[in-house]
Amino acid sequence: MRLGIRELWNYRELFFYFAVRDIQVKYKQTILGFLWAIIQPLLMMVVFTVFFSKVLNAPSDGLPYPLFVLSGLILWGLFSNGLINSSNSMVNNAGIIKKIIFLE
Repeated sequence: MRLGIRELWNYRELFFYFAVRDIQVKYKQTILGFLWAIIQPLLMMVVFTVFFSKVLNAPSDGLPYPLFVLSGLILWGLFSNGLINSSNSMVNNAGIIKKIIFLE
């Protein structure tokens, strides 16, 4: 069974609902809650800045090095977490997805 881009676009609300539900479940029972999503990249930025700028002397093309590292970390985090969470959501909700009638 092969889904095309058009079908994925038509059922984007379902994917959005699953994503919102997964985010609410993920941060509901943590002490820091949603703040952890901000603290984690900032701590990684500090570690990467110290390691890459001080130890390896890596160039940042004229940008302040913490900003350079943070922009890369945010983009990579969005991509990797989105890919992982979307695939996990599809696997975890396979029973619901199988019950949907796909009309052409």
